[in-house]
Amino acid sequence: MKEPEFAESYLSRNATPTVNRSARLQQATSAAATTLLKMMVDPTTPVSVRVRADDSIVNHAAKGIQIEDVEARLARWNKPLQMEDSDE
Repeated sequence: MKEPEFAESYLSRNATPTVNRSARLQQATSAAATTLLKMMVDPTTPVSVRVRADDSIVNHAAKGIQIEDVEARLARWNKPLQMEDSDE
């Protein structure tokens, strides 16, 4: 991928399937969360599975909070830059 034209063509050609896969996975997160929650509260589910579901939910929630925090910081950081661009 040393040639810029080839790299650009390669990346643009492969971008659409990647976006499609990512969108499908994002759509499935609701069902996955529901499954984890059901396993977590079902007393007939083995304890090890319930603990793993608990751990997964807590970790993903924490990651979500971290991502939202980073996005908020970036938005605050970019705001002055956007104002400078509009002044020009």
